[in-house]
Amino acid sequence: MVTNREHWVVKSVRIKNRIHRWLDIRFPEYRQAFDDILVIAHWLPCAGSSPSDILQLTSEQMVQIWSEMTRPGGERGKNKALELQSLARHSVGDTSALEEDKWELRHLIEEYERIRRIIDEADQMIEKGAA
Repeated sequence: MVTNREHWVVKSVRIKNRIHRWLDIRFPEYRQAFDDILVIAHWLPCAGSSPSDILQLTSEQMVQIWSEMTRPGGERGKNKALELQSLARHSVGDTSALEEDKWELRHLIEEYERIRRIIDEADQMIEKGAA
């Protein structure tokens, strides 16, 4: 089971690296606002995925989307939304083939979440076997 789990961990790292690459190409400034890649990667498909899409939202709309994802709301969330909009306003990210890339990001995130569930299931099986 441990070998199986390791296989899925390697797959999850590959997917996470592809998500990093996507963000580095489309919205390289995101790291200035978020330490955790998956925070913004999960949020971007809801917001439209590109810096120009982010600029079409108000900070209140962004906080609303985050609150649905159990991210911080209130003043902290609003400040983070304003920071992200400022970064989006000056982004140097690639804007060609955006629709195709939005599709890709959505599927990468779905695949990452699916693999994480498999890893969690493997962890539970390993724990049962150790008990």
